[in-house]
Amino acid sequence: MVQWPAPGGASHTLAVAADTASASAAPSPSPTPSPSPGPTEPLFKVTSEAMFGTLAAMLPAGGGFANFENDRFDGKPMSDHATHLYVEYDDGHGASTVSVSIQPDSRSPPAFGCPDVPTEGDTPRPPGALPASCTTRVLPDGGQLESVVTATGASGLYSFNVHVRRPDGVVLRITAGTGTTSEPITKTRLVPPIGLDRLEAMVTDPHWQLEVPQSTLDTGQALADRTSRIEH
Repeated sequence: MVQWPAPGGASHTLAVAADTASASAAPSPSPTPSPSPGPTEPLFKVTSEAMFGTLAAMLPAGGGFANFENDRFDGKPMSDHATHLYVEYDDGHGASTVSVSIQPDSRSPPAFGCPDVPTEGDTPRPPGALPASCTTRVLPDGGQLESVVTATGASGLYSFNVHVRRPDGVVLRITAGTGTTSEPITKTRLVPPIGLDRLEAMVTDPHWQLEVPQSTLDTGQALADRTSRIEH
């Protein structure tokens, strides 16, 4: 399990309310945001590893990561459209599989508007869990935000799923659940390690981009290189 942040590492400051949706959420640090790329700095297509670095920089200090999974199979991207990652994040109270995906437009987007979101699960709701729900709202910039608390599945897991459709058409989704989803699926905790308020702040953060500077690629790659992997 790789601890975060590494000595001297930087984190992004998030404007987020007290994280009441996760009973085990650690207090947020007061870091210095990473510098933005200069006007002439070249940009490159974002990778799963770069997104991993961005994700880690948005989470409270002291957590750990394991079993990073990128979006490539036999070295080739599984999609020419979306970039995604999966990684197990542990805030000290049990590991959770966290996923992030970004795609440049609304082609094959996740459903928006809470159609037929199930509220009854296959297993009893664990103590302290928020009820299954779905909410949507239009953001001040015209983007659309959807936040889902899923029903409890047969494995006993449930998750928080938050996604945004930005005015430029980019779709970004972040999910965190109550266990790990690599085989065997394992329930590890009663609530996800990242609450809804924090997830909503994360998914609307401007650091998520389709093209990023070399420094972002390098930082994410270095973190991924120190983290155990699930290879395809």
